[in-house]
Amino acid sequence: MITVSKRQKEIIQYLMKQTDYVTISDIATKFSMGDRTCRNDLSAIGLFLKQANLSLSRKPGKGILLDCSNLERQTLQTLLQTSDTRFYSRKERENLSIALLLLNETTTFQELADICLVSRQTVINQFDSLEQRLSKHTLTIEKVPGQGLRLKGEEKCIRFQFLELLGMQLCKEEIYNLFVHHPSLQPYLATAAQLVDEIQELKKVQFMDYRRIQLMLCYTMSRIHLGHTLRMDWVYEDTSQLKQLVERYFRPHSEQYYICSLIQSERTSQSATGEAIPDEAQMISQELISALAHMHPIEQEALRDMIDGLTAHLRAAIYRTRNHIHIYNELLNEIKLSVSLMFEFTLGEMGKISQKYGIPFDENEIAYIAMYLTSIYETSIKTNVSLDVLIVCSYGLATSAVLKLRLEQAFPDCNVWGPCSLDQVDEYLQTNNIDLIISANNYSHPRIPVVVVDPLLPEKDLERIRQTLYHDSYSLVCSTFLKAYSTQPHTHCIGNYILPENIQILDHCSSWNDAIKIASAPLLQRGDIEQRYVDQMINAVNNYGTYMVLTPEVTYVHAGVNDGIQRNCAAMLLLRTPILFGNFDRKRIRAVVVLGINNRQEDSELINLAYILGNEDNLQRLKDQHITIEEILALHD
Repeated sequence: MITVSKRQKEIIQYLMKQTDYVTISDIATKFSMGDRTCRNDLSAIGLFLKQANLSLSRKPGKGILLDCSNLERQTLQTLLQTSDTRFYSRKERENLSIALLLLNETTTFQELADICLVSRQTVINQFDSLEQRLSKHTLTIEKVPGQGLRLKGEEKCIRFQFLELLGMQLCKEEIYNLFVHHPSLQPYLATAAQLVDEIQELKKVQFMDYRRIQLMLCYTMSRIHLGHTLRMDWVYEDTSQLKQLVERYFRPHSEQYYICSLIQSERTSQSATGEAIPDEAQMISQELISALAHMHPIEQEALRDMIDGLTAHLRAAIYRTRNHIHIYNELLNEIKLSVSLMFEFTLGEMGKISQKYGIPFDENEIAYIAMYLTSIYETSIKTNVSLDVLIVCSYGLATSAVLKLRLEQAFPDCNVWGPCSLDQVDEYLQTNNIDLIISANNYSHPRIPVVVVDPLLPEKDLERIRQTLYHDSYSLVCSTFLKAYSTQPHTHCIGNYILPENIQILDHCSSWNDAIKIASAPLLQRGDIEQRYVDQMINAVNNYGTYMVLTPEVTYVHAGVNDGIQRNCAAMLLLRTPILFGNFDRKRIRAVVVLGINNRQEDSELINLAYILGNEDNLQRLKDQHITIEEILALHD
């Protein structure tokens, strides 16, 4: 099925309402685009209409008419509803534009507009943003009179930009297809595929992303053909068997070394063997697992596949880091928020490793490593950390038995207790620790989350339970992590991390959004953070949910280092009346901790504060209606 853009759909719907001819100029004016862009859209629309055996009627001097019967209109309307509408976001349009600039010696605004499915004027209006993004790689766009736009910069920067683009998920298929079908790369596809096959045979591995490596080789061959080669001082020498294979395809020594470093940095389905680097990767992997084992025993043989995966990733990351091959981790912010404790732990451990081995891993690499460690840790504690679920049901023995059976079948990793009748619940809870209550009757509890369900447990109720269990399980993992973790042997208190003037106590707050704004106010007033930092913290909750509630009734919010943070800082708002936090998967909170992290320190403020505030005695003191700022500052671990 032919893809049409959102604007092209709107043009078709506009034409369906017309009873007379309309000019291209009229259409262009209505949809705020140039005549040329309008003609391109109408050509695409013509191809789309062929699917319904329709066509545009054109008359010189009069314009265009979509003349069709009522039945044909219905067919076309159905086709519009079922067709794939493609509308690229601003970031996607930037990715596509950069791809075209990398491929073409010169590119026009119109060519960028055509590939992005927008008007030429839209491209021009947003061009500053594209130039700013490229400037991060010290690249510029030169406007060549009579020719168009040309990407300018050192060759290594152009190569790094190409590699970063290949690693992005936004528009990945469109970008890959653009590369594969572009005239500058097509002549090299077969040769590149042959080289990839020979490398796999030599190393006895299968690459995880065959197309990616093929395209990297094609682009390198294309750049060499155009006379753009790397300098020797930009690459590391390599004397391995791989280099002997690569030199049959690439003449410049600098390019041979460059290709070797790229190949070594790619992930494979089987660990590649080598000399120094694999040993180094294994040692780093073992050090990370040992650090993790200080918090919980790690059965290494049972988790061998996961640990081998971590080692393979580290091997690739070492090559990338040492050869200045930068990757872009689109999940970086999400990882920082959704597994923030493990990210902070990994950041601290990788800091020690960087000093020991002289390998400065950046946050993009560290975030991926944090995900491996999260999987290993959560799998290792799975048998020790399971949720206790209590069934409350007053509908009789048969109904209660069916409800319990279905819950045990649906959630085998949970300990399902009960059923209890409504008049037995309070007594049961006095002597038993329960993480979640599932009730077939209307029931609520001030401390324990309750999911009220239909006794027959339909799918919609099962899904609600799954979501609640997922977040409760995450909270339990956080709690287990903090109990096992302490960064310093000495006592630390809130006053070590938050200044007295940055702590506020209020009776109540109207919403979680306002709570973040109020908590941030002292930092904003002093210039420690900018307004956009506050906006980004709120956006993070809207986008990722309530992962920031790391300890009971306390949320820890922060944004990125590029979101308007001037210096390390922290603030806290305590509410005497708890509120619900987030728009979905809502959690009850009474405290908001705002963290401004500009320069990373060996000591993680996030982990240390969570360690203090996660203490049960400290939480009970926060509930004291008469607690003072001085008493909050004195809370310790």
